[in-house]
Amino acid sequence: MSDGGTTIEIESEPNEPTTRTILRGIAALKGVDETNLDSLYQDIDPDALETLVEHADERDRELRLKFSFEGCTVTVREDGHIRLAHDP
Repeated sequence: MSDGGTTIEIESEPNEPTTRTILRGIAALKGVDETNLDSLYQDIDPDALETLVEHADERDRELRLKFSFEGCTVTVREDGHIRLAHDP
Protein backbone atom coordinates (compact mmCIF):
# COMPACT_ATOMS: atom_id res chain seq x y z
CA MET A 1 0.00 0.00 0.00
CA SER A 2 1.22 3.49 -0.74
CA ASP A 3 1.30 6.08 2.03
CA GLY A 4 -2.01 7.85 2.43
CA GLY A 5 -4.16 5.00 1.16
CA THR A 6 -7.22 3.66 2.93
CA THR A 7 -7.15 0.11 4.26
CA ILE A 8 -9.98 -2.15 5.43
CA GLU A 9 -10.04 -5.72 6.64
CA ILE A 10 -13.00 -7.97 5.96
CA GLU A 11 -13.93 -11.62 6.36
CA SER A 12 -16.05 -13.82 4.18
CA GLU A 13 -19.60 -14.43 5.32
CA PRO A 14 -20.57 -18.09 5.84
CA ASN A 15 -20.65 -19.85 2.44
CA GLU A 16 -19.58 -16.64 0.65
CA PRO A 17 -16.95 -17.22 -2.04
CA THR A 18 -13.69 -15.36 -1.49
CA THR A 19 -14.08 -13.59 -4.82
CA ARG A 20 -17.50 -12.25 -3.77
CA THR A 21 -16.01 -10.97 -0.51
CA ILE A 22 -13.27 -9.19 -2.45
CA LEU A 23 -15.77 -7.51 -4.77
CA ARG A 24 -18.03 -6.55 -1.86
CA GLY A 25 -15.11 -5.06 0.05
CA ILE A 26 -13.63 -3.13 -2.86
CA ALA A 27 -17.04 -1.69 -3.73
CA ALA A 28 -17.45 -0.53 -0.12
CA LEU A 29 -13.91 0.84 0.03
CA LYS A 30 -14.35 2.82 -3.19
CA GLY A 31 -17.96 3.82 -2.47
CA VAL A 32 -19.34 2.30 -5.67
CA ASP A 33 -21.79 -0.45 -6.59
CA GLU A 34 -20.25 -3.84 -7.29
CA THR A 35 -21.66 -3.74 -10.82
CA ASN A 36 -19.34 -0.78 -11.53
CA LEU A 37 -16.22 -2.88 -10.90
CA ASP A 38 -14.24 -4.69 -13.58
CA SER A 39 -14.43 -8.47 -13.71
CA LEU A 40 -11.85 -10.28 -11.61
CA TYR A 41 -11.20 -12.49 -14.65
CA GLN A 42 -9.27 -9.60 -16.21
CA ASP A 43 -6.62 -9.77 -13.47
CA ILE A 44 -6.72 -13.22 -11.85
CA ASP A 45 -8.36 -16.60 -12.27
CA PRO A 46 -11.18 -16.54 -9.66
CA ASP A 47 -11.59 -20.32 -9.78
CA ALA A 48 -7.90 -20.82 -9.03
CA LEU A 49 -8.13 -18.32 -6.16
CA GLU A 50 -11.08 -20.18 -4.64
CA THR A 51 -9.27 -23.51 -5.01
CA LEU A 52 -6.09 -22.21 -3.36
CA VAL A 53 -7.98 -20.76 -0.39
CA GLU A 54 -10.10 -23.89 0.10
CA HIS A 55 -7.08 -26.18 -0.22
CA ALA A 56 -5.04 -24.23 2.35
CA ASP A 57 -7.96 -23.98 4.77
CA GLU A 58 -8.85 -27.69 4.54
CA ARG A 59 -5.26 -28.71 5.19
CA ASP A 60 -4.68 -26.10 7.90
CA ARG A 61 -1.91 -24.48 5.85
CA GLU A 62 -0.98 -20.83 5.90
CA LEU A 63 -1.72 -18.84 2.74
CA ARG A 64 -1.01 -15.23 1.88
CA LEU A 65 -1.93 -14.24 -1.65
CA LYS A 66 -1.44 -10.65 -2.78
CA PHE A 67 -2.50 -9.02 -6.04
CA SER A 68 -3.72 -5.69 -7.44
CA PHE A 69 -7.27 -5.08 -8.59
CA GLU A 70 -9.25 -1.89 -9.24
CA GLY A 71 -6.49 0.32 -7.80
CA CYS A 72 -6.37 -1.73 -4.61
CA THR A 73 -3.87 -4.15 -3.15
CA VAL A 74 -5.73 -7.31 -2.13
CA THR A 75 -4.25 -9.72 0.42
CA VAL A 76 -6.11 -12.99 0.99
CA ARG A 77 -5.52 -15.45 3.83
CA GLU A 78 -6.63 -19.06 4.06
CA ASP A 79 -9.08 -18.29 6.87
CA GLY A 80 -11.24 -15.98 4.74
CA HIS A 81 -9.62 -12.83 6.12
CA ILE A 82 -9.03 -10.24 3.40
CA ARG A 83 -7.11 -6.97 3.59
CA LEU A 84 -7.87 -4.32 1.02
CA ALA A 85 -5.69 -1.24 0.59
CA HIS A 86 -6.90 1.49 -1.77
CA ASP A 87 -3.78 2.98 -3.28
CA PRO A 88 -4.07 6.74 -3.85
